[in-house]
Amino acid sequence: NQALQYKLLVQLYEEYKLYSYDSAFCYIERAKKVARQLGDNHAIADCKVRQSFSFISSGLFVEAVDTLRSVASTQLSDEVRLLYLGVYTRLYSDLSDYAKDSLYSKVYLDKSREYARQVAAIADEGSYERDFYLAILDMKPGRWQESKLQFENLFRSHKLSDGQIGVVASCLSFVCSKLGNDDEAMLWLIRSAM
Repeated sequence: NQALQYKLLVQLYEEYKLYSYDSAFCYIERAKKVARQLGDNHAIADCKVRQSFSFISSGLFVEAVDTLRSVASTQLSDEVRLLYLGVYTRLYSDLSDYAKDSLYSKVYLDKSREYARQVAAIADEGSYERDFYLAILDMKPGRWQESKLQFENLFRSHKLSDGQIGVVASCLSFVCSKLGNDDEAMLWLIRSAM
């Protein structure tokens, strides 16, 4: 059954995406092939968005941009649209970190923040996605303490998956380092790796 095969391949991708990018890429590429065999354009678009996440994780920014641009965003389901906007948020945030200059870094960060605003605007009130992207929007000079409180609140307000724990703990590590709390930053960094 190809529909079941597609579902299982996407689940395998989800299990590997945060720590084994090569494996995750292989699983999502296989899922995309099955989606094409099924003639399911929504599933193909979903795979492209997920594949872009793997490209970003591997530092393949041009490939991520090209793949995301090939997705007709107006035809995405609400769930995949949130993922699509979230991947764009991460893409431009990572490009900002990579550029580390006074010109492009700010341009990329502004784009990242615009995508984060879009996620927060369309995500359900009280959902992890909305709360996470609101915390992301507070990750800036002058708002580090507010951001820290929002990320900490994610642990209290939501039942987080292992992957979400890793991402939120990593964000908390970054925010704590910006606040000069190096010991706490290290503890959050260790937790993000667990």
